[in-house]
Amino acid sequence: MYSTKGLFQADQQNLIFVFSFKASKWGMEEISLYGYQEEVIQPALEGRNIIIWLPTGGGKTRAAVYVAKRHLESRPGAKVAVLVNKVHLVDQHFNKEFQPFLGGRYRVAPISGDCDQKDFFGRVVQDSDVIICTAQILENSLRSTEEDKHMELWPPPSAGNLGPKPSRAKEHVLQICANLDASAIVSPQENSEELQRKVPKPVKKYDIVNQRPKDPFGDHLKSMMSKIHELCQWKISE
Repeated sequence: MYSTKGLFQADQQNLIFVFSFKASKWGMEEISLYGYQEEVIQPALEGRNIIIWLPTGGGKTRAAVYVAKRHLESRPGAKVAVLVNKVHLVDQHFNKEFQPFLGGRYRVAPISGDCDQKDFFGRVVQDSDVIICTAQILENSLRSTEEDKHMELWPPPSAGNLGPKPSRAKEHVLQICANLDASAIVSPQENSEELQRKVPKPVKKYDIVNQRPKDPFGDHLKSMMSKIHELCQWKISE
């Protein structure tokens, strides 16, 4: 039996889920973290399941790579699963983060709908230390009877689904924490000033555009849509 219990990353804008828990032609780079990154991952290094909050560009993925490295170093035979919600993030996480920092010592495999390895998911999991894939790929493989013999998933992919109605946002976040057995949502406290210096808040700027005196393209488009509408009405009346 092969279990994917370990580090799960689900990047949804500013949230990353970090769960406490072999080589390639590329060398392995040193992982350097800022103080605010070290602060937010500390509970995970102590064995607790947490949800990390950092703003865009704050280095959530880099922090997750560090936790994965420590997990692999401290537990022989351990495996790490990195879940993303978009196909292009599979290659991005592989090329820019996990392969450069872990590929020199561990076997890192990216799997998405664009590669043939998705049809041999169980074998890839067995032969790799770090798997980067979409949640859908993982769910599809688990639905296969043959794949179910080789691995189990905890928590299920749907646990990282974000997108509640605003009126139920709090309940939805609490349900996510319960599904992931997360003990805390962690953001920098002692190193918040460093975070502000390294990742400044974006400044919104609005430019007011005056209405065009003439809009030939818009007029032509409206004329076409009116003709289509009239044609549809004529067809319905028949």
